[in-house]
Amino acid sequence: MTQQELVELIQETKDKKLTHLSLYNRGIEEVPSEIGLLTDLEELDLSENKLSVLPPEIAQLKNLKILHLDYNAFTEFPLHIEELVELKDLDLSKNKLTYIPASIGELKNLRKLILRANEINVIADEIRQLQHLHYLDLSENKLTQLSPNIGNLKKLTDLNLYDNDLETLPSSIANLSMLRHINVSYNSLQKFPLALCRLEQLLQFDLSNNEITHLPEQIGLLTNLTSFYLRENKIEKLPKEIGQLTAITNIDIANNQLKTLPSEIVLLYHLKDLELDENPLEEPLLELTQKGIYAIMLYFLKGIVVPEQRIFNISLSLPEHYRLPLKQYLVYFGEYMRLVKKQSPQFEVYNSPEGLCLELIHNGGMELDETQQSLSKYLDLIQKNNAHDEILFSDNQTEKEKRDIILLIRNQFRFLRKNLLYAKIEEKDFFQHLHKIYKHLVPQSDQARPNIDEATPGAAK
Repeated sequence: MTQQELVELIQETKDKKLTHLSLYNRGIEEVPSEIGLLTDLEELDLSENKLSVLPPEIAQLKNLKILHLDYNAFTEFPLHIEELVELKDLDLSKNKLTYIPASIGELKNLRKLILRANEINVIADEIRQLQHLHYLDLSENKLTQLSPNIGNLKKLTDLNLYDNDLETLPSSIANLSMLRHINVSYNSLQKFPLALCRLEQLLQFDLSNNEITHLPEQIGLLTNLTSFYLRENKIEKLPKEIGQLTAITNIDIANNQLKTLPSEIVLLYHLKDLELDENPLEEPLLELTQKGIYAIMLYFLKGIVVPEQRIFNISLSLPEHYRLPLKQYLVYFGEYMRLVKKQSPQFEVYNSPEGLCLELIHNGGMELDETQQSLSKYLDLIQKNNAHDEILFSDNQTEKEKRDIILLIRNQFRFLRKNLLYAKIEEKDFFQHLHKIYKHLVPQSDQARPNIDEATPGAAK
């Protein structure tokens, strides 16, 4: 884009009183002074150009709230930006910045600051003045230390420090009480930053690819944590307090030095994904990791090395166009079990080449036989008109609980039939296929199986 074309576009934006202007990837090497005419502008995208400076007139954009300067050639923090006092989002990623000056503190309304993939090794203490900052991305830089002033950013919810040269984190990071996501992967941390254990609102925590050797018992304080990534460290043991992370769904601790797991792992009722590859695990854990989370849980609960055929993973053979209606019914199977059996098994329903698969992620205290019998009953309920007569209520269930169960099933009946109608599937044909599945499940649940209450020799205590 020539300078003349650029000036004409700026004039057109002014005449139309537009509030957004995108000059993305236009090969621009210099922004003309006419940019100062756009006093109504709220968002300006200058990303993926060849800019190394901005004109002084940029300061006249007093209403600017969002500024994209990523993928340019800035070697210094652009002058005059600090005068954009209404700025809320600033992206300077993929430039060649080496330091962030004191002027950053003037942007007191900033909510989001992205400085990814520069060469930053120094950040001025004035960053502490960004009291409204929610999101800070300092990943892929050359930071060897983080200023204690980071602890002043009390509204910060997301902090990305991925791929720097950090060996420690300041204790003041414990003051970030609103932090939900932190990524400190690909650094040089040798000790677990104990201050992070005080961030009780933390949801996602990535410490992958560091040099950490052990986790502190205080890790149990992170009771809201849902994802914990520890891949490629040197961790030899998980503390028993890991069992206190009852909200967690994903743990990746592959490529460490684990030989065993604490038995408290069975307390992680919502755990769906546990990555343990490339650890020197002792048998039978090494074998059990190939069979899934349920096999590991059963081993620690009852001391059983479950054989392969005991893993609950059923493929329901159905024509492809029948799968979606049934899938939408099956996703409520876990809720049905919670109401009827007062158990909390976790299931995943997904398509595979073999059919519609139902896999047990966590047994929630139920035996496999009981689970399979309940599934066959749940499928059979679809073909019954009176759910109240068919559901086997527990003796201790209240009338309200019974009504909740009946309401759940009836709502799912209506939803299923509506989906069948939408997909132009005859109910009769659908139920015939379902009956074949039901007949296949019932005898399986009665077959002789290993005694699940009999401990296996050599199992963990």
